[in-house]
Amino acid sequence: KATVSVLNWVVVGRAGGEGSPPLPSVAMAPRTAPLQNMRDKFGAWQKRRASLKEERAQAADEAARFKGSWRVKAKNQDVTGQEKPEKPNDPSAHWSRTEPDMDPDASLTTLGGHKKEVYALAFAPNAERMASGGNWSGTVGGKPYGELKFWHFRDEELSSKRKGERQAINDDGYGPVCESLVHPGQVLDVDYAANGRHVVTGCSDTNAYLYDTKKGKNGFVAKLQGHHRKVYGAKFTPVGSSCPGEIVATASMDTSIRLWDVETAATLSLLHATAPLYGMQFDVTGTRIAAVGDSKTVFLFDWRVGAPTGRLDGHTDALWGAAFAKDDYGLVTGGLADELFAWDMRTMRTRWRGKNAHGGTAVHRCIFSPDGAHVISAGRDNKVRVWDAEAGHHLDVLSGHQAAVFNLCFHPAGDRLLSSSVDSTIKVWQFPRDGMVMSS
Repeated sequence: KATVSVLNWVVVGRAGGEGSPPLPSVAMAPRTAPLQNMRDKFGAWQKRRASLKEERAQAADEAARFKGSWRVKAKNQDVTGQEKPEKPNDPSAHWSRTEPDMDPDASLTTLGGHKKEVYALAFAPNAERMASGGNWSGTVGGKPYGELKFWHFRDEELSSKRKGERQAINDDGYGPVCESLVHPGQVLDVDYAANGRHVVTGCSDTNAYLYDTKKGKNGFVAKLQGHHRKVYGAKFTPVGSSCPGEIVATASMDTSIRLWDVETAATLSLLHATAPLYGMQFDVTGTRIAAVGDSKTVFLFDWRVGAPTGRLDGHTDALWGAAFAKDDYGLVTGGLADELFAWDMRTMRTRWRGKNAHGGTAVHRCIFSPDGAHVISAGRDNKVRVWDAEAGHHLDVLSGHQAAVFNLCFHPAGDRLLSSSVDSTIKVWQFPRDGMVMSS
């Protein structure tokens, strides 16, 4: 009763009657301000949460809009697809997957085994080995690395498959022997020396690397250091060239071309262009170089004199591919504007100009067939296309890749064409195909 009486007295004052004493006067701190502050903070948090939900919904809508994409755009693009101004024409900005190709696969054989994009491809002159390279899905020490593969073929492994039979070959199943190496960065280019033994790679880490394929996974020979941006071009002087010894040329986004002595890894010559370079090619003599890059110009050099010898103008955007014909009179170039130009190097003029060569996308690579009668181009439309080298007529289209086709090379016998793609595969095609006819 006493407890209840005291509580009544504290809570209601004179609840006990007229004789109850008055409530004492106690100074109490106001509590409304802290409560209001808490309410304000909680309201702000609710608004922020609602804003985040709205942003996530917008991002989901954006992702749904680009549902056909296989991977995020390039590193130098933001999530909206807008290119950052630093390197707008860097080829790596355009290595994203396009819509799947619904045309039937016309290839003879598909070589699997790569984990991600295959950017580089080259056959050894002895026809027994092939090198391929590109991205790798893993990291070493937190740093992303590339993947380099050496393939060892038997003749029957590049032969035609039976009609209606799909043959997927990789390093874990039936097919050629394949050795995989972890590469210090993306393999952007690869080439064999005339001896069929040494390989050079151009790398995204600003260096080029030399390998001895006879030593397998222990075949690293030397690192060629000197460039300070990505090395997109790496080539040996060609078979039968007049150059003494083994010489390598590398082309970089730092606008320079370096010539290297393979024996000493020393720089023999340094050439300068006026734009970042995305590719280069020797002529048959091994003395003249055609280089292309973030410019509408084809740069021509004679590395023995260390100076440019000319330039070819006419393209309307950055160039990614260039190749000389075996007769040394022809040159073919292509690039971002989806243009394919064939040049006569005797007159320094175009033989023909192909517009909209790959359906309005881009030309990644272009080469001549071994007999010089055809030009073959690879594009972002997932196709390999064949053209008449003399007149520029479109002769054939090779379908089967499910993403942009990035590189091309011929088997030394000349009857097999190989292509590599962002879809992580290499395809082997009969060349020329039976019934190949001229089309528009």
